[in-house]
Amino acid sequence: MDATIKILAGWGVIISFKYALYAQVNQGAITTIYNLSGIYVAMISWFVFNEKLNRFHLIGMFLLIGCAVTIVLSRSSGGEGKVEVYDSEVDKMNPLIPVLMAAGISLVYACRSIYVKLFVKNLNFNSFDFMTYSYLLSGIIFVPHVISSMQEYEFILEVVVLGIISGILNALSSFFLYYATSTGVTGPAYSLRSIEPIIQAVFGSLLFEIYLNGTQIFAICLGILGSLTLTLGPMIFKTKDKKKA
Repeated sequence: MDATIKILAGWGVIISFKYALYAQVNQGAITTIYNLSGIYVAMISWFVFNEKLNRFHLIGMFLLIGCAVTIVLSRSSGGEGKVEVYDSEVDKMNPLIPVLMAAGISLVYACRSIYVKLFVKNLNFNSFDFMTYSYLLSGIIFVPHVISSMQEYEFILEVVVLGIISGILNALSSFFLYYATSTGVTGPAYSLRSIEPIIQAVFGSLLFEIYLNGTQIFAICLGILGSLTLTLGPMIFKTKDKKKA
């Protein structure tokens, strides 16, 4: 089940980035939307693990929602019409579409974090074994698609190498993230992921020449601030309150 969910979510991420190119929105801005998973995790944890919401959760939620709305309202240069993507012209897409996709996929990832934690805590699953089997099964499912794609399109070594590297990095990041969320408080584990939109924005500018406009930079700042407020705020100020007491 987990492998199937991971595959569907992975396809969703790929499509959301593809639509971001069509909407001429930098990938870093779209990646910021995935910080909405912090909202979902906090709200689900409230019901499942009795991890109560506080003012920092609410402030973080408003900032992240503001981030999503700002990205939808942003417009890259050129207005409506055609855009060139991978040496072909396509109709320019409304930014609302990749934003909604990213928001929906964030919910999937948040639910995945929650049930992994439930498996580890209540069913005594080993997080490393769980993630290993999940990636093994999803890899087996993906093999037929990879083979058919290599037969249909020209074999490009650069794409294969980059795909292998990204797969390894993604596996490592997912394992560390789910290990952290399954053994500790779920929220803070997401805080350091706030650096991801910045890295995505840089690579999006360098590789696809889709540069951030002022509105999108503001949206990323809102998203990062919201994620940090949502996850680190309760931990930092809780510690200060204890010291005062």
